[in-house]
Amino acid sequence: MAHQRTFWSPGVSTLIEFPERVTFQRRFGWGLEIEQPPDSVANQNNWFHIPLPCESRRHYLGGQIVDAFMLNMRVNENARIAELHLRDGTHRIARLDVNLVDRTVHREYAGPRSSPNWIAFGNPSAGLTLCIRVEFLTGSPRGHATFFGAGVRLEHIND
Repeated sequence: MAHQRTFWSPGVSTLIEFPERVTFQRRFGWGLEIEQPPDSVANQNNWFHIPLPCESRRHYLGGQIVDAFMLNMRVNENARIAELHLRDGTHRIARLDVNLVDRTVHREYAGPRSSPNWIAFGNPSAGLTLCIRVEFLTGSPRGHATFFGAGVRLEHIND
C-alpha cells in the first residue's frame, strides 16, 4: 500500500546562484523579490534554488516516487522562466524547458516517470531541490521575479 505526502517550502528560502548579478533583492516572511539587468552575454542568466523539505530516506527505507513538484512565482515582461530542474542531491531527476514571461505561475508538474529517476533519495543524505533558470530580457522596467514557494508530492513505496 502506498501513501502520498506533500511538502512545501516558502519562497523566502530561495537561494541565488549568482548573487553578484542581482541588482535588487528583498526578502519577506513569505518570499523573495529580485531584479536583475538584462543578460549582457549569452547564458548570463541566473539560477534560483528552493530546497524542498521532505521525509528522509532514513525515515522511510526504500525510495519514494516523486509524483509531482509545484512552483509558485511571478515574473514581469522582462524576465523569462526558461528551465526547471528537480534535483535529488547531485542527481538531476527531472528537467523541463519552459517559456514563461509576464505571468504568475502557480503550477504542478508531473514527476519523472522513467526508472531510476522517478525514485528519490538514491543517497540517504541528499535532499530535493527545485532549480529555476530565469533569463533577464532588455527593456523597461528591469527584469523582476518574485518567488512565493515550491513543493513536492512524494509517494512512499512500501518494501
